[in-house]
Amino acid sequence: MKSSWLLTFILFCFCIKSNAQDNLIFSDKIFPAQSIEKQAAILSQLLPSTNNALITFKLRHYNKSNASKHYTYDVLYNEYPVFANYIKVNTDNANKIISVASQLASFDQFNASQLAREATAWAQKEPTTKHWPAHQQVKERFLTIYENDNAAHLLQMENAWDKTYDHTKILDLNNEVVAEWNHQRKLGIDTFINANVFTPDPLTFLSKIYGGIYIDSADRDLPWMNAAYVPVNIAAVYDTFVNKFFIENDYIKIMDLQSPANVVSSSANNNFYFKRSQTGFEECNAAYHITQF
Repeated sequence: MKSSWLLTFILFCFCIKSNAQDNLIFSDKIFPAQSIEKQAAILSQLLPSTNNALITFKLRHYNKSNASKHYTYDVLYNEYPVFANYIKVNTDNANKIISVASQLASFDQFNASQLAREATAWAQKEPTTKHWPAHQQVKERFLTIYENDNAAHLLQMENAWDKTYDHTKILDLNNEVVAEWNHQRKLGIDTFINANVFTPDPLTFLSKIYGGIYIDSADRDLPWMNAAYVPVNIAAVYDTFVNKFFIENDYIKIMDLQSPANVVSSSANNNFYFKRSQTGFEECNAAYHITQF
């Protein structure tokens, strides 16, 4: 074992704090893969608070791995997205639900008439950029239902991004900034790295049985393992400030939080071909399998 631990943050879904409630349920229902209407019906059964004629779901992301399928939905109220609300459905490859995770607002406190009046007011407004620096270009504007102090209002979300900035602001009808975020990931550009991994493990890959020369040997490099290294690509980030590649993406970030210090792997190029005895191999191996799952 190594003398220090690297804490791996698994970022399955990053959600900004809101009044919505987190929920995780398990079910053995079959999730219809091809019909959004049937999917919505199942979700309304599993999540009774969404059983409302004004609530609909929009598929944001779908991913299929070797063993499972993953769906992420935005939640809409009267066709407007509800800020920081989501539903994530995980199924096996036979479409049997494994789990359903969600973050949902208190829809019974929504005032549909008030939201409709606010929608009319927004339609009559001219957009303004007075709250943005001159060098930052707003590339996206849309209305979203935002909860604050136990009240829900229809506000405008604005996103501005480029290579050196990535910001979001939420405005009310008085053009006041209600909330704002800087999403910069080390001034990072999404890219990929090349690495060696075990998949799923060297013994299984080589069809060997543990024992004899085929042993763990305290994380040392052993000649028989060379044939088990599998070259792969892993989603990563290129930091334009320090001009280095880092093992980081939407699902994982490697950080060292405990002494003694262990430097997190980075490189001036995108080749991360570590051997098993190096900490970087564990980082790449974890990043690859978490991202694939």
